[in-house]
Amino acid sequence: MKLQAALCLSLIVLYCAPAAAVTETDKQVDRLGVQGVQGGATAYFSVKDALSTTCKFDIVYLNLGDEFGKAAYASLLAAQTSGKKLSRFEYWQSAPGETCTLSLVESHS
Repeated sequence: MKLQAALCLSLIVLYCAPAAAVTETDKQVDRLGVQGVQGGATAYFSVKDALSTTCKFDIVYLNLGDEFGKAAYASLLAAQTSGKKLSRFEYWQSAPGETCTLSLVESHS
Protein backbone atom coordinates (compact mmCIF):
# COMPACT_ATOMS: atom_id res chain seq x y z
CA MET A 1 0.00 0.00 0.00
CA LYS A 2 2.82 2.41 0.87
CA LEU A 3 4.57 1.56 -2.39
CA GLN A 4 1.44 2.33 -4.40
CA ALA A 5 0.99 5.65 -2.60
CA ALA A 6 4.63 6.58 -3.20
CA LEU A 7 4.37 5.68 -6.89
CA CYS A 8 1.16 7.65 -7.27
CA LEU A 9 2.67 10.69 -5.55
CA SER A 10 5.80 10.46 -7.73
CA LEU A 11 3.70 10.42 -10.90
CA ILE A 12 1.70 13.43 -9.75
CA VAL A 13 4.89 15.38 -9.00
CA LEU A 14 6.37 14.53 -12.41
CA TYR A 15 3.15 15.35 -14.24
CA CYS A 16 2.72 18.69 -12.46
CA ALA A 17 6.35 19.75 -12.73
CA PRO A 18 6.80 23.44 -13.49
CA ALA A 19 8.00 24.68 -16.85
CA ALA A 20 11.74 24.56 -17.40
CA ALA A 21 13.55 27.88 -17.83
CA VAL A 22 16.71 27.97 -19.93
CA THR A 23 19.36 30.69 -20.31
CA GLU A 24 21.51 30.89 -23.44
CA THR A 25 24.54 33.16 -23.96
CA ASP A 26 26.53 34.46 -26.94
CA LYS A 27 24.30 33.14 -29.74
CA GLN A 28 23.83 34.65 -33.20
CA VAL A 29 20.34 34.94 -34.71
CA ASP A 30 20.08 32.77 -37.82
CA ARG A 31 16.43 32.90 -38.92
CA LEU A 32 13.77 35.38 -37.83
CA GLY A 33 10.17 35.28 -38.98
CA VAL A 34 6.54 36.10 -38.24
CA GLN A 35 3.44 33.98 -38.72
CA GLY A 36 -0.22 34.89 -38.36
CA VAL A 37 -2.27 33.12 -35.72
CA GLN A 38 -6.00 33.58 -35.02
CA GLY A 39 -6.28 37.36 -34.86
CA GLY A 40 -2.66 38.01 -33.94
CA ALA A 41 0.93 37.34 -34.83
CA THR A 42 3.70 35.19 -33.44
CA ALA A 43 7.37 35.72 -34.20
CA TYR A 44 10.01 33.03 -34.07
CA PHE A 45 13.77 32.77 -34.37
CA SER A 46 16.57 30.24 -34.48
CA VAL A 47 20.25 30.63 -33.68
CA LYS A 48 23.33 29.48 -35.59
CA ASP A 49 24.67 27.26 -32.80
CA ALA A 50 22.49 24.60 -31.24
CA LEU A 51 20.29 25.49 -28.29
CA SER A 52 21.18 23.81 -25.00
CA THR A 53 17.77 22.10 -24.88
CA THR A 54 15.56 20.55 -27.55
CA CYS A 55 12.86 23.00 -28.64
CA LYS A 56 10.11 21.97 -31.04
CA PHE A 57 11.36 22.73 -34.59
CA ASP A 58 14.59 24.12 -33.01
CA ILE A 59 13.06 27.59 -32.76
CA VAL A 60 11.99 29.97 -29.99
CA TYR A 61 8.62 31.74 -30.23
CA LEU A 62 7.46 35.13 -28.97
CA ASN A 63 4.02 36.73 -28.94
CA LEU A 64 3.82 40.01 -30.87
CA GLY A 65 0.53 40.91 -29.17
CA ASP A 66 2.17 42.58 -26.16
CA GLU A 67 4.83 45.22 -25.50
CA PHE A 68 7.48 42.67 -24.53
CA GLY A 69 7.03 40.77 -27.78
CA LYS A 70 7.32 43.90 -29.91
CA ALA A 71 10.42 45.12 -28.06
CA ALA A 72 12.02 41.66 -28.15
CA TYR A 73 11.35 41.34 -31.89
CA ALA A 74 13.01 44.74 -32.48
CA SER A 75 16.06 43.59 -30.47
CA LEU A 76 16.27 40.32 -32.40
CA LEU A 77 15.94 42.11 -35.74
CA ALA A 78 18.68 44.61 -34.79
CA ALA A 79 20.99 41.77 -33.70
CA GLN A 80 20.36 39.81 -36.89
CA THR A 81 20.81 42.84 -39.16
CA SER A 82 24.06 43.92 -37.49
CA GLY A 83 25.41 40.36 -37.24
CA LYS A 84 26.01 40.78 -33.50
CA LYS A 85 25.46 37.96 -31.04
CA LEU A 86 22.80 38.05 -28.37
CA SER A 87 24.62 38.34 -25.06
CA ARG A 88 21.81 36.50 -23.27
CA PHE A 89 18.29 35.24 -23.84
CA GLU A 90 15.97 33.13 -21.77
CA TYR A 91 13.03 30.95 -22.70
CA TRP A 92 10.77 28.39 -21.09
CA GLN A 93 9.05 25.21 -22.17
CA SER A 94 6.37 23.14 -20.50
CA ALA A 95 8.04 19.79 -21.27
CA PRO A 96 11.18 18.55 -23.07
CA GLY A 97 10.84 18.76 -26.85
CA GLU A 98 7.86 21.13 -26.68
CA THR A 99 7.53 24.72 -27.88
CA CYS A 100 10.02 27.21 -26.40
CA THR A 101 8.77 30.71 -25.53
CA LEU A 102 11.07 33.72 -25.13
CA SER A 103 11.02 35.52 -21.77
CA LEU A 104 14.15 37.74 -21.92
CA VAL A 105 16.52 39.04 -24.60
CA GLU A 106 19.71 41.08 -24.26
CA SER A 107 22.18 42.06 -26.97
CA HIS A 108 25.75 43.35 -27.01
CA SER A 109 26.24 47.06 -27.62
